[in-house]
Amino acid sequence: MRDKFNINLVWFKNGDDVINYLNNGHDRKQLKVAGFEYFGHSNKACFMFDYSSNVDSSAKSFLHESQLRQVRGNIFARNAYIQSWAATPAKK
Repeated sequence: MRDKFNINLVWFKNGDDVINYLNNGHDRKQLKVAGFEYFGHSNKACFMFDYSSNVDSSAKSFLHESQLRQVRGNIFARNAYIQSWAATPAKK
């Protein structure tokens, strides 16, 4: 599907990889981020990229809210669309 729709698929391991790509993945003076959507698992403090795959009901790969201040604000286009569709695990 990546090739069929000419999509630039970027692999990452952790929150630092995501921040690095957002800030430096392209020349952000020329190519601003117009939209950023996250669809996956989360808790109140982080996006969890590998939910339950390494540790039961947890994640070793995540983007924590404390890391978000590392994302440079000037990388986004005016009126950029940002949305989290993250699902928080149900409490037992």
